[in-house]
Amino acid sequence: MNTAVYIGAGIDIVPVLLFPNITKFIYIDSQPLTEFGVYIKNDDRDHLWINDEIQYFTNTEQHLESVIDPDKLDENGYLYNGRPLFLKKLFCVMKNIQFDIINHKTNKYYIFSNGKQEIKYYYSCPFPLCITNDELKNDLQLCNTIILCGYSPDIVILDYVKQYPYIICDYKTYYKYDSENLSNCLINLLINEYLRREYLHPISKYFLINFIGPTNWNYWEPENINLNITQYFNILNCDTIGDIQHILYSKW
Repeated sequence: MNTAVYIGAGIDIVPVLLFPNITKFIYIDSQPLTEFGVYIKNDDRDHLWINDEIQYFTNTEQHLESVIDPDKLDENGYLYNGRPLFLKKLFCVMKNIQFDIINHKTNKYYIFSNGKQEIKYYYSCPFPLCITNDELKNDLQLCNTIILCGYSPDIVILDYVKQYPYIICDYKTYYKYDSENLSNCLINLLINEYLRREYLHPISKYFLINFIGPTNWNYWEPENINLNITQYFNILNCDTIGDIQHILYSKW
């Protein structure tokens, strides 16, 4: 358990701070380009799939904003529901937890480090379309841990993280079968295999990040996130996703 991937990571650095034995993290997010991954969502239009444009982007060195239809961009050059302040918030959080930028590939990723751990952050990178990036493929193949918090990625992730992976879950994610979600999302797959007791994708172990802090959410603001945030959490060891469900939902 030394290299982890976190798809839809946002500015969540809690797993980094709670698992110091993981020395390298591969963070992936579609922000700041868009908050909604492979589609655009806007009040006055339907979901607009942008697969073709992203496939083109990931096979070139051009930035996505320069190759998609300009009509799909807002006045700031972002896709609808983009997050233009995302990188500013990310840099703020990294500074607060004493991670410095040690490398940057323009329009691709930043690498942050505190000397003991490293975060390689692929930004404006909707998954799984960005999987055509060979460097990202190579990074994923080194991972033996999946951080399954907030967003449930496409099961194609298991084509790359092939070792019996560890799964890190958290208290705020919905670990029940979601019939409205894509049937090939990872959480649905894990639940189906658990219910059938047919483990075609065996997991080494589950860890649940459990919240034990006060209900004052001010410390989640980017400027307030710092090393002290770990006091609000502990880690519970689990054998199956059923154990995760029992802990989170047995009180319902």
